[in-house]
Amino acid sequence: LALAWSAFLISASIFWWIGRYTLRVTLLFTPLILLCSLLIPYPLVPISALTLIGCLLGTLAAMLPSKSARRAEVAPSEIAGAVGVSALLLLALAPLSSAVADDTETPAPTPVPVPAPYEVLVPIDPEGKAQDSYYLPAPLYAALRRLQQAPTADDIPVITDAMYDVQLVSGATADRFELAPVRATLSVFIPTASRSLRVPFRKEDMQVVDVRVGGQQIPFRWTQASDALELDFQDEGEFEVTIEFSPAKGVTPEQRLDLPIPAIPSSRILASVPNGAPKLDFPQSRGASTHDSDRRTYNVQHGPAERLVIDWSGSATATAQPKAPTQQLTRLTIEPGAAVVDLQLEYSPQEQTFPSVDLDVDPRLRVIRTVINGMMCESSISRVGNLNRVAITVDEAVDVATDGMQINASFLVTEASGLGHLLIPRITPATQPAARHWLGISVAPDLEVDTTFDEDVAFLTPSEFENAWGKEDPTLKLAADLSTAFKSGTIKTFFKPTQLTLDEHVSLTVADRAADIAYQATVDVREGELGQLPWRVPDACSVESIVVQQGDRKIPTTWTRAASGQLIAAVAQPLQDEFTIALKARVELPASGSPLPTVWLNQTASRTHRVDVYQTRSAEVAVTFTGPGSEAIEVTDEALEITSPSWPTAAFLISDYEAITTSKLVTRRNRAVVNGVSLTTLTSHDA
Repeated sequence: LALAWSAFLISASIFWWIGRYTLRVTLLFTPLILLCSLLIPYPLVPISALTLIGCLLGTLAAMLPSKSARRAEVAPSEIAGAVGVSALLLLALAPLSSAVADDTETPAPTPVPVPAPYEVLVPIDPEGKAQDSYYLPAPLYAALRRLQQAPTADDIPVITDAMYDVQLVSGATADRFELAPVRATLSVFIPTASRSLRVPFRKEDMQVVDVRVGGQQIPFRWTQASDALELDFQDEGEFEVTIEFSPAKGVTPEQRLDLPIPAIPSSRILASVPNGAPKLDFPQSRGASTHDSDRRTYNVQHGPAERLVIDWSGSATATAQPKAPTQQLTRLTIEPGAAVVDLQLEYSPQEQTFPSVDLDVDPRLRVIRTVINGMMCESSISRVGNLNRVAITVDEAVDVATDGMQINASFLVTEASGLGHLLIPRITPATQPAARHWLGISVAPDLEVDTTFDEDVAFLTPSEFENAWGKEDPTLKLAADLSTAFKSGTIKTFFKPTQLTLDEHVSLTVADRAADIAYQATVDVREGELGQLPWRVPDACSVESIVVQQGDRKIPTTWTRAASGQLIAAVAQPLQDEFTIALKARVELPASGSPLPTVWLNQTASRTHRVDVYQTRSAEVAVTFTGPGSEAIEVTDEALEITSPSWPTAAFLISDYEAITTSKLVTRRNRAVVNGVSLTTLTSHDA
């Protein structure tokens, strides 16, 4: 670059000096330098370019007005001659420039370095076949070992669960509260032995008091960057790690905890506060928060938040609430297997705004959804006395001053199966009851309902309730006005009487410690309809599938285990006429001598119940009955689908379920009996 600038200055000076005396020389050499700048090799381009610029500037300087006298003396013929000579020189140099351009070599691209290949030797046997072993150079062997020993995603220790126990304690004064050391309980999985777990706590944010694994205190250390806590594990498996720590002084302000933590989807916070403490706020939590005011505890589903933030700077003052609703409609829907409560609250336009609407609800109710004026809203639950208080958040977009409010909420009755006695759940606004409160009860078509109230209530027609609700409900059986002092009521639901013809066939394949059950039944509903199929099954029975089919159409079916131990299957629509059932299950045999495991449809019916017992190679099976209600029949090869090679060993017709309770299934491991022949042949070879 310095050489290029030197050429620029020299050429500018020379041409300025030459131009003072003759314009012909200037006009002659300028195109020559231009041509040379186009033909020189690539590395000299900057020099030639600056030289050309210098020539042009020198020529212009020579033609400045100060030299006008000299230029005036130049005859036009002199200028024409200079131009002609320059043109002849350009024509003469054209072939030469073409030849120079052809001879100019383009610089070759820099080759990409290729790593030297490793030589791998494969030994061969005398027949020329390759053997299993290889001979590798030492560098290649070391690289492969490093790759093999590098940890993969499956080898990294992980934290699967986290629970943070936070306690707020009274301070030096009555209005001051302090934070006790926080206890973090982590569930960790160590895939391989001799591994280290990194917990993303920062040394500058906290002071670790104690670290324990399975109740035993262990040493710990901080990483070099102080951004993680390292714990060493000698064994693999699942462990429970307890870390007790306090926030470092000055890290977070008073009345607030703010620390980085591992982002675990299932993390929880269990917080407790003393009497008179302000309400805790969990701004970073991703899940529901439950507050028990009697026990002064909080149970928070924290979720995958990256920080543990708890704020207790607020006061315990009560929030504003709306005026009493003008109407409350409660609809209780009962189906086999479930009971659901739907709520509709109407509020007139309000003069003031409020952050939430509080409801006192039965503790058996679990919130499914909450909607205000068609918009989904969040809700939180706290404990007040014997009831749960559900706070429904009012969105800022809700114009309560103009439109008023309509709140729609749904709740699941958690301790009800839809059958038997059910205490009517209570839902009331936390401040004032509604001016009008109506209750509607809807039941499935195959159920009957009997309702008892502890006081006299005024009953309504179903159409009155439907008009107030704004939607027809063909399953609505009862409606009542609870606007007066309603205390309690009981609903009894039961199946409608049905007349059934039932043909059941059970194949029981018995192994050493378990049995496979294949159940098939043909059901003919001659009167009434069925919406639920209850079975008596063994306690340790695990159902694999239930298929209900009517003709060529399969009926969607769900099943669950009731508190009584029965297996309850609910079908998508009431069943009439004839249909078939196919059930597959597996039962763990508790001990030899236990009752015969079978499946019995718990319905009054005219039935035949056949049980075929199969044994496998792993067990010897014997069945005995000590009471009436059973009959041994001839063993046949007819069987349902079974899961392992087996053969029939016994068959029974059972007319009374009590006979099953008096039966005994005796099993014994079938030890193998081996018969064999050993043959030894001696051959003599003459010398």
